[in-house]
Formats: sequence, C-alpha cells, structure tokens
Amino acid sequence: MKHLLTVPLLLATVAAAQVPQSTTQVKAAVMTEAQLLPLLTGDLLILGSEFPGRLFQKTVLERLKAKTLRVRVLTGKDSLAYFAPVQQAGGVVKAFPGKITGAVAVAGGSLIVAKGNQYQVVSGPGVAASVQSQFESAWRFAK
Repeated sequence: MKHLLTVPLLLATVAAAQVPQSTTQVKAAVMTEAQLLPLLTGDLLILGSEFPGRLFQKTVLERLKAKTLRVRVLTGKDSLAYFAPVQQAGGVVKAFPGKITGAVAVAGGSLIVAKGNQYQVVSGPGVAASVQSQFESAWRFAK
C-alpha cells in the first residue's frame, strides 16, 4: 500500500520559499481554532488525512453550504469517509490510492498546518502560491 506523508513535503516547500527576514515579510504564528476562522474565506485547499478541530469542521461545512467558501480536498482512499460531509455540502474531494498522513491547508493566502489543538500558520509572498502549485499538480492525478 502506498503511504504518503504530506506535512514534511509541504513544510520543505515552505522552508524553501522563505528568504532572510530582511528581504521578505514571511510570518509564522501559532493560532487557536477561533483565531484561524477569519482565514477561511474564498478557496480552501486541504491536503492530507483528517483535519482536526470541531469548530474548524463546523465552520467549513457552514460556509460551504452558504456558498461563501469553496473547498477542494486531496486525501487518501482511507480518509474518504471522513471527508464525505464536505462532499455532501458541495466541496470536491479526490483521493490517491493508499494512505496519506498529516494534514495541511491553504486558505486566505496562508499555509495552515494542524499541530495538536493548535495550528501553525505561515503567510507571506510565495508561501501559499508554492503549496497551491504543488496541490494543483497532484490534483490532476487524483481520482
């Protein structure tokens, strides 16, 4: 069975996108679920397995139903059932064979990495675009 680990792959991308602070405005912050919610506008891309947080999940589903948020998910076949409510609410979910561990998201121009009960949020020029580019490449191959 294929097993993909998303977080290290995308964190390496974020690290590569960062340049010395004197030349860029890349920012990293640890946020709670409530602090994260304002970022959930426009498009939300999720790559990985379960994205934790009941408030996060509830907000995503509410905004999908209200059509104020568009959601695309790339996951492993093992996590399709977990994302069924997203699909039922109007999101698009695609899967790779096998299992994907870890979870990251791109929303509001930021990369969001779930870390226990908190979220590591990295934003700045090129950060979200770099991850989104990888997401789009993978999207073409998922089913």
